[in-house]
Amino acid sequence: MKRDLAELLRAARDEPPPTLDPPAPPPTIHRPAPPVAASARTQTTASIPIWADQYDQLNLLRARLVRERSGPTERLTIGTVIRALLDIAGPVLDDVRGESEDEIRASLDALLRTHLT
Repeated sequence: MKRDLAELLRAARDEPPPTLDPPAPPPTIHRPAPPVAASARTQTTASIPIWADQYDQLNLLRARLVRERSGPTERLTIGTVIRALLDIAGPVLDDVRGESEDEIRASLDALLRTHLT
């Protein structure tokens, strides 16, 4: 019996260890991302050329909003106004069409008029 046990141990030592299949990854559940509060969004800097009258309109709107607010709140900049405008336009951006600035403007105008009414 001692010899049989010694042979079994020797044979076990010479055999490679059994391989185990790796565990299956957990199922992926795709959930839509929750809405992100404006304060939690990551900002990046973009430099875009705009017409002088567009800059004046944005600056006048920003100044009016600052004058009309009831007390000190967050800093209002032209960037604040642009981000708010983009947030409003966001739902229709996938449907905007056009090959020129005028065509894009007309498409966006029509989409926003339909979407906001």
